Amino acid sequence: SSRRRHTRFRGVTGVQTCALPIFWFLFPSHDTGPNVNHHETQPAIEFQNFTFDHLSFEKCNLPSGIYLNRTNEKQEPNILSSLKISKGSFKNGGITIESVKFKHGIQLDHVTEGGQIILRNVETGDECGFRYVTADQIHFSGEGININGGISLKRSSLKDLRFTKGKVYGDISITEPRIRNLLSFNGISITGKTNLITKPKHPLPDEEEYKFATVIPSVLINSTDFNEGFSFDGGEKTSKKVAIDFSPLLKGRLVFSNLNLEKLQLTGPILKTISISGISDLMKF
Repeated sequence: SSRRRHTRFRGVTGVQTCALPIFWFLFPSHDTGPNVNHHETQPAIEFQNFTFDHLSFEKCNLPSGIYLNRTNEKQEPNILSSLKISKGSFKNGGITIESVKFKHGIQLDHVTEGGQIILRNVETGDECGFRYVTADQIHFSGEGININGGISLKRSSLKDLRFTKGKVYGDISITEPRIRNLLSFNGISITGKTNLITKPKHPLPDEEEYKFATVIPSVLINSTDFNEGFSFDGGEKTSKKVAIDFSPLLKGRLVFSNLNLEKLQLTGPILKTISISGISDLMKF
């Protein structure tokens, strides 16, 4: 018999929760299709062409990931009221959400091994919230990104956090992060405030021990509309690089404070490239 552990659901409606030991035996699928690259002996779950009320995964170990998508671009986006993922591990396959309309929002809480968390052409009616999430990256991408209610990321450990195209109606709040490599804004429009806070004035409740120190990423800003501005409070920590492309599409006030900076790079159609590095005693601005 096949050793594949990929479970696929097509054309599903209703309310679903993560009861995988039950689903596993009721709905096995041996056909992963030509475009699914999962480890054959590790479990994954995929929903295609669906309409759900609520979908919840709690304490699920799915090394090859969760996939919510449609089978081709000609089909209408999937519809889901809300999605909650808590206390799970998805280290190899990650979490991919593509072409889904959420009536409400998305909440990820205490995800210990998130892998690659990709949200592509996703629409939400409420906030996208990430709390105590550990992952390689979180990436919002696609012209179809339409996030109503803003995005909140608290005490999460990532390699990269990327926003590429689309619109966010509301604030983007990044509080006490550990972003080891890059925070990138590229071609996105944000109607509210965008705040990166490493040391909030009013500390978050210590519901549990915060096990890692805040790490400040390199920051890349390109062709982004910060309608109510961008604020980066470094909390006296060091960032390796801030790179800003002053294109005509860049809008809004950019404020950096309490930041030790190793390198500042400014580019644009009028500005010739300015690169400042090796600043004596580092640079604060």
